[in-house]
Amino acid sequence: MSKEEQFIKNLEGITPKELLEALSEDGRACERELKIISDVMNSEGLPTPVMNVLVHYVFLKDNMKLSRPYLQKIASHWSDANLKTAEEAMTFAKNRHKSRQSYEKTISTPQPPATESKSSSPIEKPFTNYEYKYMEQLYDKYKMNFDVSREIILYGRNVNQGLLLYWFLNAVSSYVYRHNVNTVEDTKNLLKVFHKEHVETFGLEKKTL
Repeated sequence: MSKEEQFIKNLEGITPKELLEALSEDGRACERELKIISDVMNSEGLPTPVMNVLVHYVFLKDNMKLSRPYLQKIASHWSDANLKTAEEAMTFAKNRHKSRQSYEKTISTPQPPATESKSSSPIEKPFTNYEYKYMEQLYDKYKMNFDVSREIILYGRNVNQGLLLYWFLNAVSSYVYRHNVNTVEDTKNLLKVFHKEHVETFGLEKKTL
C-alpha cells in the first residue's frame, strides 16, 4: 500500500474532530473550527470522508487556517460533484486544481469581464486573509452567504481604490442585509442602488459598477 493509499484509508476511518486533533500543535480540536466544519458539512451534505479531505486540503492551501467562507465556497463545488469517498475527493482535487496557483486563481481571484483588460485593477487581486475574516464575520452576524459577501468586498474595493475600509463595508453590509438578497445578481443590482443613493449623493467619484 502506497503512502497516498494509506492516507486515504486513514481519512475514510476518522472523524473531523480526530483530524483536527491530528493537525493541531497541542493535539486538541478547536471548538470554533468544529462548529464551522459541522455547519458546512450539514449545509452541503458532504460525507465524512469527503469532508476530511476538504478540511485537510483547505488547511494546506490556507496556511493551516480554516476560514468559513473559504471552506464553504469549495464545499459547494465538491457537493455539486457528488463526491462520496475520500478517494474520489482526492482525485477530484488533483484533477481540478493542478497546482496551488491554479487553485487560488479559480477560488480566490475575481474574474474580470471579458471586455476588461487583465491589468492591475484592485478588484482583480486575490482575497486577503483580512477580507476572508471579514466575510466570516458577515456569516456569523447575518448568516450571509459567500457569494453575497464576496460582492460586497469587490464593491468596496472598487469604490475605495482597493482599500479595506471597515466602516464603509459595515454600512454596505447592513444595507444588503436589510434588503434580504441571496444571489449575486440581486446583490449587484442592490449595490447599484446603494451607490446611487449613498455614494454619488455625497459627491464621491462615480464608479462603473
